Amino acid sequence: MWKVVSMSLITVALITGIVLSGHASPTSPTFEHLGLRVRFFELTASPAEVSASIGEQIEIRCIVECMVNTVVEIDSVYVLLFDSCDDMVREQAMTKDSYWSFHTLYTIVGDEVYYKLKVNYSFPYGDAREHSEYGGNSFPIVVKT
Repeated sequence: MWKVVSMSLITVALITGIVLSGHASPTSPTFEHLGLRVRFFELTASPAEVSASIGEQIEIRCIVECMVNTVVEIDSVYVLLFDSCDDMVREQAMTKDSYWSFHTLYTIVGDEVYYKLKVNYSFPYGDAREHSEYGGNSFPIVVKT
């Protein structure tokens, strides 16, 4: 199904981001700009920093803000978890809540140091290939002992 993002959808995405960022919990306090801005969309993520014990579940959320009149299909968003040697140790798919909102519950294992997001997207007109973009910022994970 092809989707054309209009100004009203952008407005709804921005309002949703404001509402979600105001609805804070201990493990997802704030949304933060990811630094991932490509020609077609921009990402925000929550939490900006995780502080949790081993075995504790955290909720990671992401909002995709598409640029005006952009025809891009967001196929999937993944959380990539890295260790202290900057090696990716896990990759977990996020659940799509709506066109612009994703979330996942993640159980802290103990070897994570930070996370990034990866967005897979395609162009419904013309180029049928899937493309991937990685978040520019990393978000720290502090494991309580």
